[in-house]
Amino acid sequence: MIHSATKKDLEQIKSILLTEFHTNDLIQDERTFYEVYGDMEGFICYSNLYDHMDLNYIWVDVSSRRKGIASKLVQKLLLEAQKEKIDKVVLEVSESNEKAILLYKKMGFEIVSKRKNYYGNQDALLMMLEIR
Repeated sequence: MIHSATKKDLEQIKSILLTEFHTNDLIQDERTFYEVYGDMEGFICYSNLYDHMDLNYIWVDVSSRRKGIASKLVQKLLLEAQKEKIDKVVLEVSESNEKAILLYKKMGFEIVSKRKNYYGNQDALLMMLEIR
């Protein structure tokens, strides 16, 4: 059900990034990966930075929420980290995004720092999961 993004998927992701994340920053380099759930019901973007992985974006379509898709996408990232022998995954999340914070905590991430006004007038939480 989860597959690497195709060229068509990347076009959809670029559009989603613009409307949902207010950026057209489609990261395209040899260390960044896009994984898609189903027929664009959700996606995750992460970067393998050798000593850790960054979770850059995760998104699930409104009509597909509360079905465990976000958890499955994060699990895919964690499996890739284990396969690559990476022991740490980090992410930033808006302090006001309570649902995402609950998901990350459920997956084992811990808040390690706060970045003041990272999202304009909102703080970001830096969260990390150490994989053992």
